[in-house]
Amino acid sequence: MRKQLCIVVAGTMLSYLLPALEVGVIEMTIPDKPRSSKQQYRLTESGRMALRKSQGGE
Repeated sequence: MRKQLCIVVAGTMLSYLLPALEVGVIEMTIPDKPRSSKQQYRLTESGRMALRKSQGGE
């Protein structure tokens, strides 16, 4: 079970988080410690603008 969980997390990182980080729509809350168990991600201003635009808002 633990190995499967690691594969899911790694797949999520590669498929969604890394590309979003690269284009700047999300950012790490603890950029100095990317492997921290307390790491979280938040939308950047450009991410919030893209979200509003995708939902039909301005």
